[in-house]
Amino acid sequence: NLFAFYGYSLSNVFQLELSTGSFNDVDLATNSKSPLQKNYLNNDIYNYRFGGKLLIFSPQKDDLFWMALRTSVGRNEGSNHQGYAFSELINTFKLNEFIAFNVSPKYFFSGGESFGGLGVSGYINILDNLQFIPEINTSFKDDSDLNSSLALRYSYDQNKSVDFYYSNAAGIHDIGNLLQVNEHRFGIKLNFLY
Repeated sequence: NLFAFYGYSLSNVFQLELSTGSFNDVDLATNSKSPLQKNYLNNDIYNYRFGGKLLIFSPQKDDLFWMALRTSVGRNEGSNHQGYAFSELINTFKLNEFIAFNVSPKYFFSGGESFGGLGVSGYINILDNLQFIPEINTSFKDDSDLNSSLALRYSYDQNKSVDFYYSNAAGIHDIGNLLQVNEHRFGIKLNFLY
C-alpha cells in the first residue's frame, strides 16, 4: 500500500485532513470476493479523502483524558461506485510518563455495506526517542475481522519520526485498519510536524 496524509490545524481544537493513496494486493481474510474489496480496496486505483478532527476533551482544558472525533469522506478515482464515510471517536488515557492507551470506536458507512468496529492501542515509551505501539482492531459484522499491528516509533528529531510496523490489517488508515488480510506485512510510516 502507498498512502499520504496531510493535516492542517485551523485552531487548537480543529484540524482539516486530506489523504490519498492506493491499496495493493489486498486479500481479505474473511471474504476476498466481497463488495468491500472490489469497490474500495482495488489494486492501483487511487482514492481521495477529505475530513477533519475535532478535539472535544483535553487535559490542557482540565479534562481527565483526550477525546477527539475524526471523520473523513471520499471515493476512488475512476470508480462509478459510491464513496464511503469513516468516523472514529479517539479516546486517549495517560497512565503515567511511560504508558498511554487508546480506545476508539469506529464506523464505516457506504451504500453497499456499513458496520462498526473497535480499536485498542497502547503507547509505551522505551526510551526518550523510542516508542512501542501495539494495536488490535476488530469489526462488528457477520464475518468479523480481528487484526493486530506492532510498531516501533523512532523520533530522530523533535518534530520528525519514523514508524516500522508489522501488521495483518489491510491498511493503517480508515477502512484498512478494520479489515484483516491473509498475510502479515512490514511497513514504514514517516511523520513530520511543522
